Amino acid sequence: MKYRFIITALLIVFSLRLYAQDLNWGQVRDQQTHFVAAKFGADYATVAGLSYGQRLPWKLQTFLAVDLSSSFGQDLLDDWKMRFSVQSELWHSGRLSLGIKPGFMLRRFDSNVARLFSTGVD
Repeated sequence: MKYRFIITALLIVFSLRLYAQDLNWGQVRDQQTHFVAAKFGADYATVAGLSYGQRLPWKLQTFLAVDLSSSFGQDLLDDWKMRFSVQSELWHSGRLSLGIKPGFMLRRFDSNVARLFSTGVD
């Protein structure tokens, strides 16, 4: 119960300065070197997550990012997913943009029957 209150409070605080996307290329400024994003959603469970990214000093706008997501339940950290990714905008014209976000994922799933660890490329 305590974790739900803390997560809800953090989501409200972060929602004051969050943009509509993980990284909105239309809102990225030249001097912006870091970004933080909070995520909340429902897939097979209710999930909350936090992302952090840092701009790489390349000619192309590129961010190195790490995401951590966890589902709500009895134990907050029994099911989680961590992703390391590089996100870059390849092309844009007006309001249309084409980007790429390859990443490496680590996942953990835990239940009374099994505990699974998996890795993958996203």
